[in-house]
Amino acid sequence: MNEIKPLFKYPNMISCSVKYVLIICFLTGVRFTAWYSFILNWTYSETVGTVLQFAWFVVIELIIIQVTSAFAYMILHNKMKFKRFFSFMHFKYFKFNSFTALTYALFLGVCTFALNRLRFSSRPENFNRGIIYAYALILLILNAFKLIFAYFRAEKANENLKNVTKSFFDFLAKNIKKTALFIIKFIPWIIAYIFLIIVFNKTDFEMVVYVMLNSCLYGLGIFFFPCYILSFHKLVCSAKK
Repeated sequence: MNEIKPLFKYPNMISCSVKYVLIICFLTGVRFTAWYSFILNWTYSETVGTVLQFAWFVVIELIIIQVTSAFAYMILHNKMKFKRFFSFMHFKYFKFNSFTALTYALFLGVCTFALNRLRFSSRPENFNRGIIYAYALILLILNAFKLIFAYFRAEKANENLKNVTKSFFDFLAKNIKKTALFIIKFIPWIIAYIFLIIVFNKTDFEMVVYVMLNSCLYGLGIFFFPCYILSFHKLVCSAKK
């Protein structure tokens, strides 16, 4: 896509994307390790364990959403200082983040929890790969829309969640066909991602490594994430004309 060219023209954008990918890999690695090593296996009360698992996934998802929104802001406004990755977690956004935790982070966190629960807590003989792949596809689509939400969050940094959400859904409602075509254009990236999954499945890393690699599309995310954001920005600008 044409939007990948600026990535090579501006090395600082690639550097910023590498840092973003490392942060996301770290967060997903911590999420999986704490969940799989402790919360899943070492809570004696099923009720308490379930609550802790939900809460853990929602908290990490909230952080990922804010870091992703900050990354979108950095890419769109060419402000690449590392501390900006955490700018949307400032106390002044406490109200916004609280509502985000109860809406977007809750929804995405629960979806991610369900996928991990299905994949890693089931016995191998009861493991239905078709269901897992279906969940993975749904999660991939959800993440695509999470990037779109991050875009509107970045472009309306000082707005409240209600206004950001309104802009998000208004755009999708008015441009659903364009948005669908926009996502379809990224199918070559998805094919490359699936190819890398197959390649890495032949390796013998610890499971947490695969989880971390998956969060950055096995390295493709370094180019995919900024390309996706820049492409969507172009779509939004063209829709305004």
